[in-house]
Amino acid sequence: MVGGLSGLWVCPACRAALGALPPEPEGLRCPGCDASYPRLGGIPLLLADAASIQDQWRRQLASFVVETEAAERYLWAELVLPERVPSTRRRLRRVAEAMPEHRRSVLELFAEVGLEPTGPGTADASLLDYVTLIHRDYGWGAEADEVTPALDQLLGTLPPRFQLGTTLVLGAGSGRLAWDLAARFPSTQPVVALDLNPLPLLVTQRLLRGRPVELYELPGHPRSADQAAVRRLLDAPAPRPPGLELLIADGLSPPFCSASFDTVVTPWFLDQVPADLALFLPEVARLLRPGGAWLHTGPFVYGPAHTRPAHRYGQDEFFELAQQSGFEITTSTYDAAPYLCSPLSTQGRKETVLSMHAIKGQPAVTDSEPAWLAVDYDGPIPRPHVSDARALPLPILTSILELIDGTRRATDITRVLLARGELADDGNAEVVVRGCLRVLWKAAG
Repeated sequence: MVGGLSGLWVCPACRAALGALPPEPEGLRCPGCDASYPRLGGIPLLLADAASIQDQWRRQLASFVVETEAAERYLWAELVLPERVPSTRRRLRRVAEAMPEHRRSVLELFAEVGLEPTGPGTADASLLDYVTLIHRDYGWGAEADEVTPALDQLLGTLPPRFQLGTTLVLGAGSGRLAWDLAARFPSTQPVVALDLNPLPLLVTQRLLRGRPVELYELPGHPRSADQAAVRRLLDAPAPRPPGLELLIADGLSPPFCSASFDTVVTPWFLDQVPADLALFLPEVARLLRPGGAWLHTGPFVYGPAHTRPAHRYGQDEFFELAQQSGFEITTSTYDAAPYLCSPLSTQGRKETVLSMHAIKGQPAVTDSEPAWLAVDYDGPIPRPHVSDARALPLPILTSILELIDGTRRATDITRVLLARGELADDGNAEVVVRGCLRVLWKAAG
């Protein structure tokens, strides 16, 4: 990792300040809690329980092997049935013959960084859930270019003479947008592409080292039998830009000190990852230096199983929430754009995408709002005088009120609630606590 980030890191487990990352292949050890953070093929792995996360990935790889072997057997059995027409046999054979090579290519990427399929499989999300994004970013090219128009739309919102400075891209996927931004704004400042899924970043890491990657694209709805399985050569879009760095970490709780970045970018992230983006926007503000830039691009498409109806904000609500969190929106566009329209597939869609440039100012507060509600306040929380705690609408509010004793900080309260299991350890717990503190202050009248 480049020296420009030295002093910005915090431990994902205890939030203690960390120093510079040692050179490869060594990892990092927290001086506060002694947690260790390895590298994955040179990519820092800054997750609170890095060892168990790697075990989970090994189990996911084991599931991938089992599932692809089962699919291969099924395809061979189906294609020999007498009722199959020749083109159907050709389609099934094409996928069946591709499956061993597809499996080998994926496993090789992980084997290079010391991860092999082991143990029982897991029903957790697949490591290959976003493989289509990899093909889009590095494989489709001019054939079905979605990357260049999306970049141009975002660049069109930037003010004259804009400079990135030290930049964090949250939910970076393969890091293609981070790559393009670093190339457009070359400087000695790092541009950090952060994501939780290792596969896209492992592909990009190999490309950054000048090694192309071969992966099969297997569209679920191919346009023809011959397009059911196509081996793609993924290659770097341009020479490695200066300052581009990759990081495996949790975008909901980025392991950085407050005010670490000149620019934060949230591409196709805020509607998919936080359960409530209103509670996450203060985290974006926390990461930025005063006057820093927030670049956002993405639609408002929420997963019903992930996001409650009240939290499925539209453009107008998004703007109000951004302003409430202290952002001044300078320029935005809101236009339809293609999304994952593979040249091999009959499936694809258009989504209306908001691209935006905003500047960090001060949160919108009333004259009487106390300082301890500020997102960067790290002192003791005074006990609000809530007349009837039984009338609070949520049990978590009662629990937090009971823990406020005039000495505990928001981080202390969060730690107790996590230990009790009253909050999910999803990286967003402290944001939830700070939101509840605001509710309690309002309830106190």
